[in-house]
Amino acid sequence: MNFTEWLNRLLGVRTAGMKRHLKKPNYKMPPNIYEGRMLHDYVRKFERIHTTFKYLYLYPLVGIATKILGKHMDKKIPKRWYNKNLIILDKAIDKSVYEWYSRYLMHVDKMPPAEVKARLESDRSVKLIKSLKYLMFTIVLNDTAYRELVNIMCHNIAHGMMKEYKGKTVNHLFYSEKSIYSTVYLNHGQQLINQDYTKVIKKEAKDNGKPKRKTKSK
Repeated sequence: MNFTEWLNRLLGVRTAGMKRHLKKPNYKMPPNIYEGRMLHDYVRKFERIHTTFKYLYLYPLVGIATKILGKHMDKKIPKRWYNKNLIILDKAIDKSVYEWYSRYLMHVDKMPPAEVKARLESDRSVKLIKSLKYLMFTIVLNDTAYRELVNIMCHNIAHGMMKEYKGKTVNHLFYSEKSIYSTVYLNHGQQLINQDYTKVIKKEAKDNGKPKRKTKSK
């Protein structure tokens, strides 16, 4: 076992079932959520992003950065009129993390509702997101150029969202499959674009619940 494989096992990175294809550069992947084409290239990219960048560099470097800043890191945004967009963004991030955990991860990881709050406070991914948020706001609150960049971004995001979704019923489809090759998600997503998703689910449940009638050949 080489260092990468050991680290993958230690960190719980799942590449099992892919290793056998690393020596087959021409092995083509089925349609998948990550838009991967050749499995050999995809596994290399996956390990570079998750094992090398995220776990070996990003997590430790963010931890070091928060230690360096220490008491100088801004975790609360002053309630001033010129910080209105930053306060909205701060609340949106916190609310998104909570909903991500309670509505998405809880079901994907089959997490009991009672454990959500405790795991939310100890989860390393949540800690990383919060640390990145604090680092961002520390820079923005102490640099007027970056402050105005974030203000412009907030306005552009708001206008873009209004243009896309104004007057529409928004039904977001979570990707909750363990496999990256889920055709169910891709099919439902396409149907969701064209019609009411609740009707699609009800129709599918109705069709699956009834046995198909056998037709007599003439």
